[in-house]
This record gives sequence, C-alpha cells and structure tokens, in this order.
Amino acid sequence: MRLSGRSWWVAGGVLLAVAGGTWRLWVEGTRGAEIANVLALPVSLLGLAIAAIGLWAALVSRRDQVGAAVADLAEELSREEAAALAQLLGETGDPQPANVGFDRLALVRWRNDGGDRQGNLAQIGAYYGRLDRGRLVVLGRPGSGKTVLAVHLVLDLLRTRPTAPGPKARVPVRLSLPAFDSLLGDDGEQVSDRILKQRLDDWLAAQLVQRGLSRSNAEGAVKQGWILPVLDGLDEMDPDDTPPLRAAAVIRALNATADPVVLTCRRERYDQLLGTASAQAVQDATTVMLEPLSPATVREYLTYLFPDPTHPTRIAAHWRATARALDRATPSPFITALCSPWQLYLCRTAFADPSQGDPHTQLAELAPDELNTELLRRLIPAAVANHTGPRGERHDADSVKRWLITLARTSPQSGSSSDILLHQLGTAVGSRAPRYIIGLALAVLVTLPLLLLIGLPYLEAVGFPPDTPQAWYGLFSSVLLVGGVGLRASASAPSLNRIDLSTRRRRRDLVSQVAFWIVGGLVVGLMIWLAFGLAFGPRFGFKFGLTVGIGAGLAVGLAVGLALRPSYIRAPSDLARQGITHDTVVTVAVGLPTGLAAGLVIDLATGFAAGLALGPAIGLALRPSPWPRYFVAVLLGRINRTLPPRPARFLDWAYTAGLVRLSGIGIQFRHREFETWLVNQSTDDALSARPRTPCT
Repeated sequence: MRLSGRSWWVAGGVLLAVAGGTWRLWVEGTRGAEIANVLALPVSLLGLAIAAIGLWAALVSRRDQVGAAVADLAEELSREEAAALAQLLGETGDPQPANVGFDRLALVRWRNDGGDRQGNLAQIGAYYGRLDRGRLVVLGRPGSGKTVLAVHLVLDLLRTRPTAPGPKARVPVRLSLPAFDSLLGDDGEQVSDRILKQRLDDWLAAQLVQRGLSRSNAEGAVKQGWILPVLDGLDEMDPDDTPPLRAAAVIRALNATADPVVLTCRRERYDQLLGTASAQAVQDATTVMLEPLSPATVREYLTYLFPDPTHPTRIAAHWRATARALDRATPSPFITALCSPWQLYLCRTAFADPSQGDPHTQLAELAPDELNTELLRRLIPAAVANHTGPRGERHDADSVKRWLITLARTSPQSGSSSDILLHQLGTAVGSRAPRYIIGLALAVLVTLPLLLLIGLPYLEAVGFPPDTPQAWYGLFSSVLLVGGVGLRASASAPSLNRIDLSTRRRRRDLVSQVAFWIVGGLVVGLMIWLAFGLAFGPRFGFKFGLTVGIGAGLAVGLAVGLALRPSYIRAPSDLARQGITHDTVVTVAVGLPTGLAAGLVIDLATGFAAGLALGPAIGLALRPSPWPRYFVAVLLGRINRTLPPRPARFLDWAYTAGLVRLSGIGIQFRHREFETWLVNQSTDDALSARPRTPCT
C-alpha cells in the first residue's frame, strides 16, 4: 500500500519527535531512564495496536482483492453460461427454455432447507433465494432438463447478484462432477469426511484457477465463502452397473458442513444412494423433482419458437396440427414425447425447417419406440442442415453419422456414460497399432542421429565388431537408450499435460523440480563416473558423468516441472491445443540441455547436433504424450474412413451443433439415449457407402 504525500509528512514528524524525545531522555541521565521505563508500557501497547491495525488493514486489502477477482469471474461466467444455454437449446440470440416445473420431495429423514412446495424454471432464481441455507438438490429422469435448469439458475443468480459482500453475493460456478476423480481411489478407500471436504474444496479452487483466477485468489474465494458450487451430474460419477462409491463420497463431503450448494442427479441413482446401508443423502437441503412439461406449456413454447410471420401470436402453419393435438391433450405417444424436454428438443430440431413438413402427420401414428427412433434418426441431418463449420464448410450427414458411430463404439467408459477422450482416440483404430508405431518411430529418431553423427565416424575409425571395452560400453549404452526410449514411448498410459506458469506458485514449483532433478543428476553422474572411469580413465569418466548428470537432471526437471494436468476446457479442441503446446515446449526445453551435455562430452558441433536431434524423442519418452498417437490414429482412421480428417475441429462443430457436450476435459454425447442409438446402428449401413463429400 503506497503512502500519500501528506502521510509522508506525518511519518517524518513522528520520527523527528521520537528522535528529539530520545535525545532529551539521554541528557537527563538516570532520571531520563526512569521516565523511559514509565513510558515503555504505553509505547509498547501503542506499537501492538499499530501492528494489529496494520494486520487488519492487510486482511481487508486481501479480502478486497479476492472480491475484485470474484467480480471479474462473475462477468466471465455470465457470458460463458449464456453461451452454454444457447448451445444446449440449439438457439442463438436470447434463448428461452421450456418452463419445466418441479415439486418439493418430502424426504422426512433429512432436514430440508425450506422453500415453496412447487416452482418452475422461470422462477428458479427467486425460489433458490427463499431457501434458508442455500442447499438445493435437483432430481429428474433422463432428459428431464436438469442441466438446463442448473444453467438457468446460475444466470438468474448472476443477474441479481449484489455488489456488496454477503451471502447473496456468492458467485455460482457450475461444475461437471464426472471431472472430479480425486475423492476415492480405485479400491474405494474410505477417508474421513473432513478430508473429503478438503479435497472437494481443493478441486473447486483448481477449477477457478482454470477459469483465470490466481491460485491465492481462488483458494481465498473458496475459504471466504464467495463461491456457490453448482455441481452437475452426480449420477455420472460411477458406472450404472457398479456401486455409487464416488457419488456417496461427494455427498459425505457436502454433509461435512452446511455450506450452500446446488446438486443435480437422476432420480434412480439418488434412490440407489438412499437405499445403501449408510443411506447417503444431502442433509439440510431442499430436494425437488422435475416434472414432465404440460401440453399447455409445450404449446406456448412452440408458439414462441415458431410464430406465424403474418400473425406473431399464432403458431407457424406446419406446427398447427401439433398445436391442436396439444390443445386436446389426448394421451398418445406423440403428446407424451413432446412433454419430455429431451424429445421436445429432438422434435423441434428435426422440424424447424417448414420443408420437413408437419410433425403431427408424420409422427402421431408411431408407437413409442418407433417415434423415439425416428426422432433420433432425424437429429444428425437437422444438425448438418442448421450448422456450418467455423470456415463455412458443411459436412455430409452420412459421414457425420459414421464418425459418431465410431466414436460411440470406441470411447472408453468413464462414469455412467461414455466420454470421448480426444487424447485416447487411438482406440478408434485399435489401441495397439498407434502405440507400437510411435514407439518404433521414436526409437528410429534416436537411432538415426546416434548412427549418423557418432556411430558411423566411430566405426570407421575402430572397425566392427568392437575390440575394446570402451567400444562395447558405447554400443551397449546406445542399444539401451534406443530400447528404453521405444518402450517408454509405447507405454499404455501416456500422460496428459498442459503448461501453466501464470502463477507464482507454479513458477516456484518449476524451480524446485529443476533443482531437485539436477541434484539427482549429480548423484547419477557420480555413479557414471565410477563406472566409466574404469574403462575410459578417471578424467574422462568425471567429465562424462558430470555433464551427463547435470544435463539429464536439467532435462528431466524441465519435463516434470512444466507438466500440469488439464481439468477444464471451453471447447473440445482446447485439449489438443494445450497438449501440443506442452509437447513443443518440452521437446525444445529438453533438447537444449541434452545437446549442450553431448557437445561438452564429444565436440561442441557434433554433440550439440546430436543432442538437439535426440531431445524431442527423449522429451516425449520422459513424459509419454498421447498426441503423436493421436496423429497416427487420425491417419489410420482417414484410410479406413472411420474418423474425420480433423477430429478436434469436427468435435468443435458437433459441440456447437448440440450433438455432444463437455464434461470436464471429456466430451459426452448430448444424451445417453442418442449414444445408445448410435452404438446400435448397423455397421453395414454406416460403413458400406463411401461418403460423397466429407467436407465441402
């Protein structure tokens, strides 16, 4: 905190007064010492008061800094959630979802948090504001609109958020719970509720860092109660055929305190949690159940979406038969389907264009299963017709269907639905082929510079086979290096990383990692000195061990210190962009010290060239990257026509078109029903015809 000019004058005056008083007491001698002893107590108390005031001022300044960062976060979240709502509804401008209603459930074994007996999406912000503690659980059937309601709640709270600090100034942050994988280990280890709550808070702070806050501001925002977690997808944390261990752990963490929280879950999974021996449910929370839309609400919504151009209060001509059926509200599979938010989305997307005809005429006579299948069949052609790529390109519907079938059938299981993990796309063409190809390619990349720059000149000088211990040492080391790089690069579980040096803590971590590995490299260098000193002599062994140890330690420290696992993306291609940037920086950072060490051992020109050539391969071997395999998988997928030419860009388009959604760093299909339909499609239908034009 800087002092003003007037403050400097006051401080100078106080300093002169203290100096004059001290000189006066010195002149007084013994009497002055007695006076000083008497004055010591009030002066000490005054100093303590000044220190306390300074500490209080620092805390106030720190709180103000966190509050300013949170205010900036609120503005960013308003734009982000508005875009998310438009993407979920498949609309632009100011999208309005159907006004789904909900009823409060009477879970009498757990205290509720107040609130009215009924409510609806249009009033969700006001409904939440009337809760006593701000703890709300939203349950619903698949496709009932839980995520849309959560987004709408976030937007309502951000829109009415006061600027003054207080409970109502909390910033709602919507988070995808399937991305939270640190509550329990694979063995379902049991830890205390306090530790679970701390892990949840740490994850929340990490998510805020991903959204632009510094680490200190993120942790301060969580500890000071500035954040309202809106946790979406509790039912997706565990596969459906396994016990909900991770979901139960989340509820235990939430029950460790009575802090405000919003949680969404499928009703079936929540009932399963209630039926466990420990009967896990969120305590001190109001639990509401989303209800199907009423026919009147559906008619009102369709009139809003498709007004008659000549009479804005009337519905468009190709929806009038549907409107009359909704007015009659006669029970039928078609009316029941329209009362489901998910199937209503499918129907209005498929028949948005008047050229598609009247939906009632084409769908009203179908049985429920046939109706659902027909709506799903029309989704991809409608998405292709309504959405172009970022450069104006338009995909072919048959190609899109074939690519999505491939992704649906090969995506690894994560949670209760399949996540399309972009960095694991190699499973689409066989998990082994990309691994072995990349392992062999990196081994060749290591072999060529060794052979051309070092091996051939050496063999020309000494001949083959080697006839000295030194030559055998060199040959054995080269073979060991090549084999190690190849095996490491073909590891079955590559690491997914990004670079983040935006915070002081991350920069400190990098420095500490580099220092630690340099010390480790010196220890290894000492061992090399002892080993190579026997064959090459102590002098060469010392030089070789010292340079290789320091170079290797620096390279490993940079590779480890620069790596940070991503946990949040705004678009599917962000994951690839972050990973490729990390790999590029790491290969350069590893290649430079490797080249320098090799240059000092051999000669500067030859060694540095060899080190720079070896650096990328060694860097990728130290931190096995999934992205070289990704490029191999894309190449193989293009050959057999099972993958798009640019999967990351294609998934960006599919996300914009509403076919997929984001879940942490994973990509999920828009709805589990859509994913199941893709998996069950005939392979012959999907792959028999070569696409006319994959992308025009």
